[in-house]
Amino acid sequence: MKPEILYPRRDVKIGESAAEIMLLYMELSSKGEVYSIIDDEINSCELLNTIAEMAIEFEITYANTDDWLYDINQFATKRLKEIYGKGKKENDDGKNT
Repeated sequence: MKPEILYPRRDVKIGESAAEIMLLYMELSSKGEVYSIIDDEINSCELLNTIAEMAIEFEITYANTDDWLYDINQFATKRLKEIYGKGKKENDDGKNT
């Protein structure tokens, strides 16, 4: 086997991570835990950019993970709820409540 088959290129791994993060976002959205992509609170272009950045960050931070699916689920769920979770609104002073 060719080495690239055994060890996918980093861009492929980032793409896989971004796809999984998007699936998690849609799952959280269907449960009502984060705003829907069609909600007025969400800029869909910004959301896709955020997911891409999260995928890159995940692949850098968890490059040698033994349980990719568990780690990406934990990482992405926490981050998505922090950024897009319902019930997080800003006070006049700009702090989340």
